[in-house]
Amino acid sequence: MGNCPGLLDSGRFPLTSDNAESDKYPTGESLAPMAALQLMESYLAAEAERIQVRRTYLAEFKKILPGRTVARFYQIENKMDAVLRYDLAATIPVVDEKRGAPAN
Repeated sequence: MGNCPGLLDSGRFPLTSDNAESDKYPTGESLAPMAALQLMESYLAAEAERIQVRRTYLAEFKKILPGRTVARFYQIENKMDAVLRYDLAATIPVVDEKRGAPAN
């Protein structure tokens, strides 16, 4: 799914361990409450786009492949996505509510 936004290239995970160490948002600013909300809006928009792409491809796949093959393809894709998300989880800090910066 070449047009599908990827985990790394979609901007869904701008808070990494590098930024956590400096307590800075990628732009160099502290993570303000509004910036945190914008981050979530961007994340949810990317997820919605990703789902839309999957739906579009599903319609195309159903035309040429048996249902079980299509289901298997999506299952395998979901498993690969889960592995990537698991690996990324180790590098994305949780936002600290009180300081306004990623928790260490």
